[in-house]
Amino acid sequence: MSLTNKLKRKYYPDKSYDGTLAFYNWIGSCLSFDFKVLNVGAGTTSERKEKSLRGKVEKVVGIDVDPEVLKNSDLDEAYIIDGKNLPFPDNYFDLAWADYVFEHLKDPEYLLREVFRVLRPGGSFFFRTPNMYHYVTLFSRNTPHWLHALLADRMRGLAARPHKMTYPTFYRINSLSKIKTIAHKVGFNLVEIQPVEKEPSYFMFNCLLFFFGMIYERVVNRFEGLSGIRANLFGRLVK
Repeated sequence: MSLTNKLKRKYYPDKSYDGTLAFYNWIGSCLSFDFKVLNVGAGTTSERKEKSLRGKVEKVVGIDVDPEVLKNSDLDEAYIIDGKNLPFPDNYFDLAWADYVFEHLKDPEYLLREVFRVLRPGGSFFFRTPNMYHYVTLFSRNTPHWLHALLADRMRGLAARPHKMTYPTFYRINSLSKIKTIAHKVGFNLVEIQPVEKEPSYFMFNCLLFFFGMIYERVVNRFEGLSGIRANLFGRLVK
């Protein structure tokens, strides 16, 4: 076992530090079996079982710009979108979510308007996205895209995935203030946002950096005044 994995097992021994599990548990707390739900930016079939809502609701629909979405076995229906209106009627879905999608949007207001349109009144839109004030995002914003593509999986300690594309990032809705401003402008009634810092999985490639990330995580989670520089923003918008 590598030293990094030993550090991870020592300082993050259980699932309470798992950001993906926390995010999908939050979504799951608002589900009903008769729901029709929309996965915005569904991509390929996930290796994490908790990301799949298929069988837990009436219908799971996924959309993405990548044709790989058509092969996603977590979906009942899949559509390729090209920046035009979403191919669904008004008030169609009970719930929607976007997992690490906001940072890739050139026009986030346009997407939020479309999600608002296809959600039924009272429906929720959940999202998880990087915080633009976190050090990893600050580095990403100031480095070229080719470097992201080269390092994306290596930094997380993952093997290269031929089907996995690294899409350009814009970070046009990646702060508390920007999300609240655009969400209210679109018409969402309730904005609930949680700054979240979990295990530093982006440093799995190096034990010293992982240790630094762990110290940072402990500090920003201990002091609420530092919540604004936690790694991710988890949010729920209600129509």
